[in-house]
Amino acid sequence: MATGNYDFIVKLWRILLDGTGTICFETLPRFRGPVKSVAFDPTGNFLVTGSYDGTAKLCSMLSDGTISNCVSLLGHNGSVDSVAFHHSLPLLATGSFDGTARVWLMNQVELNPVCISIVTEQNDNITSLSFHPTEPLLLIGSHNNTAKLWRIQPNGMKATCVTNLNGHRDKITSVNFYQNGKFLSTASFDKTINLWMIDKEKK
Repeated sequence: MATGNYDFIVKLWRILLDGTGTICFETLPRFRGPVKSVAFDPTGNFLVTGSYDGTAKLCSMLSDGTISNCVSLLGHNGSVDSVAFHHSLPLLATGSFDGTARVWLMNQVELNPVCISIVTEQNDNITSLSFHPTEPLLLIGSHNNTAKLWRIQPNGMKATCVTNLNGHRDKITSVNFYQNGKFLSTASFDKTINLWMIDKEKK
């Protein structure tokens, strides 16, 4: 398990399967701002972090769970509040308060992801990201009270908005796909959680 904190620190924890607790076995070098989001890739080979300092960091992991190397993913001009890996495609997304989400193509061998698409949310702070489990679809939640579903084109150079999810009366705080890909949820400062069914015809 990885945790990020307002103390500018990311820690890695090993969960004891006998139910007795957790053990912190590694602490990453101190960041330049609070750590807002962390995520492991499905293979367990990479960890990504998003920070208030405007950077995301991608780290490669050894078989014992320790960190071997980290690189900074540059380009955002605001706090990186959300990071997410695709479950079955070599894609990574970073969302920022600069109003953009960047989609990165992962190299599963080398630590050199390439930014292949930039999604602009009309200067609205992006708070949460979630990939569809199998399709190249990216769900984005922001401060404009709306979540949007984007399709990443096969060449990665273009993202097309599939639909707007309207209904909340305040800022979106969290978005997430259900693991079967048929449903998604959005949570808001309006104290509601909306559950949505994906229209197969529009997907």
